[in-house]
Amino acid sequence: MVLTAKEWHDLHATEYDASYEDMKWIEIYDRITWDRTIKPYLPDDRGALILDAGGGTGKWTIPIAELGYRVTLTDISERMLQIAEKKLAKANLLAKVRIVVADVTQMDMFEEDSFDFVLCEGDPLSYCSDPRKGIKELVRVAKEGAAIIASVDNLYSRLMWSVRQDMVGQAVKLLEDQWATGEYPMYFFKPGELIRR
Repeated sequence: MVLTAKEWHDLHATEYDASYEDMKWIEIYDRITWDRTIKPYLPDDRGALILDAGGGTGKWTIPIAELGYRVTLTDISERMLQIAEKKLAKANLLAKVRIVVADVTQMDMFEEDSFDFVLCEGDPLSYCSDPRKGIKELVRVAKEGAAIIASVDNLYSRLMWSVRQDMVGQAVKLLEDQWATGEYPMYFFKPGELIRR
């Protein structure tokens, strides 16, 4: 039985952070993501309002809040957000963070032009039910001129992984339909899809 992304993340919330601890590459990935992709684009005004959409257990919310920003952390998984809340309480950052259960494709609780910076790191756009709608929502809630930082799963990287794992059938299926079902349905983006038109 295939789970939805919400069901999978609810089920694995308690061990989610620990599942990455033994992956040596994650430390490098995190350092590059923070130093090169997130931190340089944060607003100069430390009172700015930041959206961490699909932020799960608060991996990026915590360091952003530590810098003094006000952060709204959203995720579809209530269990992931419960873990984040505990981590934020331990770090004495709950006063800086608003936690909201929300799907990246349906953020109606936020008005247009609400956030000074929008983050959607960890590929929530690849796991949501409608990636294009998710992108539109991120743009809708961002203020004019605000940076929007998002990561997605890459189709060509996944194709190469499938071939290396001798899963050529999966690679062919991905070429025909960019949706794949593993632990939950995932959408793999082509680079051209991310170019503004």
